Amino acid sequence: MQKYIKIIKSIIKKLPSKKIELKRSFCILLAILITALSYIGLSTKNSKKSSNDTISYIEKENTNEYIKRSKDIIKEYDYNDNYVVTESINYNVEIALLLEKNNMTQEDFIKIINNPRYKNAFKNIFDKYSNLTLNDFLNIIRGKQLRETLYLGDSRTQGMLLSGAIEEDKTVYGVGYGYKWLTGQGEFNSKKTNAISGAINGLESKMQADKSYNIVIWLGVNDYRWVSSETYYQEFSDLANGRWKNHQIYIVSVGPVDDSKATTVNNSGINDFNKALKEKIDNSAIENLNYIDLGLTSELISKYDGAGLHYGVSDCQNIHEIISRAISEDERKLGTEILSFCYSILVDYDKVLSNQDEMQDIIRSSRQRIK
Repeated sequence: MQKYIKIIKSIIKKLPSKKIELKRSFCILLAILITALSYIGLSTKNSKKSSNDTISYIEKENTNEYIKRSKDIIKEYDYNDNYVVTESINYNVEIALLLEKNNMTQEDFIKIINNPRYKNAFKNIFDKYSNLTLNDFLNIIRGKQLRETLYLGDSRTQGMLLSGAIEEDKTVYGVGYGYKWLTGQGEFNSKKTNAISGAINGLESKMQADKSYNIVIWLGVNDYRWVSSETYYQEFSDLANGRWKNHQIYIVSVGPVDDSKATTVNNSGINDFNKALKEKIDNSAIENLNYIDLGLTSELISKYDGAGLHYGVSDCQNIHEIISRAISEDERKLGTEILSFCYSILVDYDKVLSNQDEMQDIIRSSRQRIK
């Protein structure tokens, strides 16, 4: 630009001083020309910069073909811990491959969590999810179903079984039974239940010792009139904190009845029981105790039996679908969180070390200046 200005000044000086209009016109034309040249130069420069940015971006993406999945997973989970997602050039590709292909073995996993690099970080998440077994974490990392689901309930649970929605080897039911059957208080008729020692004992007989389960409990319609929501809640919370602390427990709201047919129960009483139990569970802060509200009213049931208590096949299947969706959503959120954690600690480890080195350099430089 300075070069152009010098040339203009020299040309103007050589013009006859009397020809003012000529000087003015010439200056205007030169100004327009310089502006046009400058614009062309800037456009070319910006074009090159944009081109370089694109190349740089493509090269960065090609640096590690597995970074994309980790970024997608972490973007989906908005976690708020101390791990910051970065594109570390020293990303551990071997472990990333195991995560990407969902074929990490238990031996691989134990090796990683015992590695001094990651040991403390994994300890944090194990402490946070103390009710998850090592096998649970491995199922999440492998992209498999986290837990099997077991069902415990009265004749309505038997209805889900008869409709084909659930399997008998994963179900205990007690026709006409409630709280006492749950806790094993009394004797029970084998024609009415497949758990004559009580629901808790019956369900535990279907469990493997080294596994955790989703346990769905659907009780209350038979005895909510004389067994309070508080009594039920105390038993559920004791199970969640005690013998079933490694399992996820899902308490399902008592379903509606046909008030025009039912003689011993009604929707008003059922709604009061459900509301009180939901409040207790929601306010309990017990991590593995959950409430599933079916969200059903009497009108949403397509078919009742003659007593106005039991549902048709399609209704039983629909209720099972509502329960399954709620559990799947919980598992999806948990899986996303844990996968994000695994990716982030692998991606960030070298970045953390780099930041520590930079901090040490700053401290050393500061000390030298002080001296």
